[in-house]
Formats: sequence, C-alpha cells, structure tokens
Amino acid sequence: MDLSDDFDLSGEDIPASARLQAEWMGISAIREMISFARRSDSHVSYLDALAIGKELSPDLYDNPKTLIGRSHETPIVSEYKQRAEAKSRIAGQSTTPLDLINADL
Repeated sequence: MDLSDDFDLSGEDIPASARLQAEWMGISAIREMISFARRSDSHVSYLDALAIGKELSPDLYDNPKTLIGRSHETPIVSEYKQRAEAKSRIAGQSTTPLDLINADL
C-alpha cells in the first residue's frame, strides 16, 4: 500500500490551511523527537527544527509554497530566490541564487 500520495502537498489545489497544519505538525514532531533523543526537557527552537525539516522534507519546508519556512528569510534572500526561479523558467535551464549573486558582483 503506497501512502505517499496521501501526503503529497506539492499540488496547487492544496488549501493553505491543510499545508499550514501539515507543516506545523511536522515541526512540532521534529522538536519532540529531538528532545526525546536528547533525553532532555528543554525543547529545540522552532528555527532549529525548521532547519532540520528542510533537510528531512525539502518538498514540504524548502519550496516556494511553504508557509512556515518562508517567513524567516530576509527580503534579499527571497528576492534572489525569486529571480533565480524566474530566470530558470525563461532560460529553460537551472539558475541558482548564487549564480545571480556572482553575476551581480
């Protein structure tokens, strides 16, 4: 039984409330998991849990549709990500924000 389709949040038709709930539950679970692994009552910060979430589930936390992950980016980071995505679509080849920064320098 393949459950991966049940947890696919990459589609455009996913309501924002469902995406936010999935992201929030994941971050909370990561915080609890790390606290349990450390055998500690102190919790991991949400920013640290988000960084781990981006590594564990980039489709959920490290994409343009994320609701939790994008709020912690500075405007300049967001600008370069958007420019890289636009240039990639126009040129038909992958462009990274770093490529654009190097070109600006």
